[in-house]
Order: sequence, then C-alpha cells, then structure tokens
Amino acid sequence: MQIKIGSSVGVIILLVLATGSQFLKQSWLAGVFSPGVYAGWATAILASQLLSSFGGLGFHNYSARRAALYESRQKFFLINSLMSKQYVVYAYLLPISIPIIYYILAKPSFMLFGCMLIYSLGNIFISTSTTAIYVRSSKEFAKIQALRGVGGCFLAVITCYATGSLLLTLLAESLLIIVLGSLILKKEKFKFKNNSLRLGLKCNELIPFFLPVVLTTVAVSLSRLIAVDVLNDELLGVFYFMSLIAAIGIMFQYGVAVLFGPIITSQLSARPAYEIENFVLKIWMGIFILALLVLLLGNISLPYIINYFYPNYIAGLVLVSPFVVLCAAKMCDVWGIYFLLGGLERFLYVPSLVSILIVTFLYFYLNNKGGLELADMKFFIFAESIAIFFVPLVLISFIKIKRIVVA
Repeated sequence: MQIKIGSSVGVIILLVLATGSQFLKQSWLAGVFSPGVYAGWATAILASQLLSSFGGLGFHNYSARRAALYESRQKFFLINSLMSKQYVVYAYLLPISIPIIYYILAKPSFMLFGCMLIYSLGNIFISTSTTAIYVRSSKEFAKIQALRGVGGCFLAVITCYATGSLLLTLLAESLLIIVLGSLILKKEKFKFKNNSLRLGLKCNELIPFFLPVVLTTVAVSLSRLIAVDVLNDELLGVFYFMSLIAAIGIMFQYGVAVLFGPIITSQLSARPAYEIENFVLKIWMGIFILALLVLLLGNISLPYIINYFYPNYIAGLVLVSPFVVLCAAKMCDVWGIYFLLGGLERFLYVPSLVSILIVTFLYFYLNNKGGLELADMKFFIFAESIAIFFVPLVLISFIKIKRIVVA
C-alpha cells in the first residue's frame, strides 16, 4: 500500500497549520482571560462536542461509513442525499438535545449558553458540509481545516483584543465557520433533497453507530463533567487549561485520520482485511515511538513552561503527568479509524465502555472517601488513558486470532 510522499507532506503541513493554530488560539485565550472566564470558553467546546455527538444519534459516523462505501463504489449522487439526511437528523433532534445539554453543563447563563449553541451549530454545519470531502481527498479536507484553523485563530485574537469579550469572540468565530461551510456547499454544488425530510432509515441501521458515539462521548466528557460538578469556576478553568495537553494528542489523532482515512477507504474493496490491518499496525508502531518521545519531553518541559508563561494556572501542575500520558494514548488511537471505515463499528464502543466503568467506579470510591479535589482528577485521566491505549490492542488481537481459527 503506497503513499505519495509529496502529497503526504503537503497534507501534514496543512494539518499542522490547522491544529497548531487552534492550539495557539486556546493557549492565548487562556493567558488573556482569568481561569474562571476561560472555563466558559472551554465549556463551549464541550457543549459543541456533546451536541454533535448526542444530537445526531451517531449519524455523522454513519455518514462517514456510508460515504466511504459510496466513494469507493463511485456512487457520488448518494453522498448528496446522505448529507441532506444528516442536516435533517440534527434539526429534528435539536428541541430534545438542547435542554438536555443545558442541564448537563450545570445551567450556564442564558447569554453564554446561547453563544455556545450558535458555536456548536456552526461546527455541526461545517462538519456535515465536508462529509464527502473527508472520504475523497485528505489534501482538500486539510486545506479547509487549515483555513478554518488559521482564520478562526486570527479572528478570535483580534475580537478578543478589541473587545475583551468572551461572548463576542465565540460569535465571531461561529460566523466564520458558518460562512466557510456555506462556501463549501456552493463549491460542491450541494442541493438539498426534499425527500430527506422523510428519513427512510431503519433504526437498526443507526444503532451500531449510535451506541459507540454515545459511549465515546461519555467516556471523553465524563472527567470534564465531573470537574464541572465538583470544581469552582477558577479550578475548572485550571483543569480545562491543563486538558490542552491532551488536546495535542486529539489533534494529532485527527490529523492521522485525515491523512490515512482516504487511503484506507480507497483500499476497502481492493485488498483483503489482513493487509489493511498490517498497514494500520505499521502506522501505530511509528506513532507509538513518537508518543514515547512526547511522554519524555512533556514531563520535563511543561512544568517550566506553565510556571513561566501561565502563573495563574500553576495549581494544575499536579495534572501535568496524567494529561501527558493521556496525550500519548490519544496519539496512538489509530485503530478506531480502521474500525469505523472498515465496517467494524461494533468494536468502537468497547474502549469507551471500559473507560466509563473504571471512571464511574473511581468517582464513587473517591467521593465516599471525603469528596473530590483538583488533584483527584488525575485518577480519572489515567483511567481514560489505560482504556484508550490497551483495549483497542486487545480487540485487534482478538480479530486476528479469530480469523486464524476460522481459516
């Protein structure tokens, strides 16, 4: 399975621009705002993740899988209908998902929640608008993400510097995302299909995608939601700031998905499963070596960086090592990409389920010992790291052993 070096380097550069600008934006905002105010920005990002995952009943993962199949079989007209249905699913479920998320986030002020909602809907809109591009061309998709990342960073910094308002900063970036999504639809010559108002889907089609999405979202968000419940605004802002360390791993994994997703998609009908799995294994081994380097450098350098540049957040130094471990684990999380695109979505929920069970047990155990503090959040982060790193390895080993036995 060959990769074009020149094209890959271009994609990597674009993804570095996209993810790097997002990271710089959040780091800069953390330095400008106090921890208590910064907690509002980070909660908006959490709201976006929750609305995207729960609000679509897993349809965005379903769309990615179906679009990959349509693209590999050159049934391009079906992708347009798929995107129409995705918009409709989110629209139908908004009246239910919005109040649920409002109460999950401990009832923020209506003004802040309104801005969070606009920001979340903008992210859903552009995510749906790029469904076809994601499975078709990693370079084209990376260009969009780079434009979104750099443009959003520039606009957020300018708005924040000019107004000092978190709400206006959220609204400005939301407007950019919506405009960019609209331009993408125009370029793709997207036409809404009226017959999509009647979805015509059987519930059992979505169940294999909905369950993993729910469990994954809960697993990723559970420690954050516990923090919302037990920490005051200042400490919550500190916790969210420290979670930027893990965000590096998430951004890296996202880049891997963008780079290798179309390659895996193009091979689904051309090569046997074991060859694709061996290809993914080689990717994982290379990333694992890089993750070990991140573990070493992160634990050495980050305490000094935080002490010097972010003195308001030094209370979070106790969480540096746990979040560096989580960052490394998320960097290595490449098997989920293969499970999703390769028709093995039934395995997607297992790592998340294990994480939820461990974190839930720890929550009740630690709470019964006298309440939770900021330092106690490290146990939840380590639990999430263990599940993310080890469970997919067990699953892929099970798949390979089962194939050998059956053969």
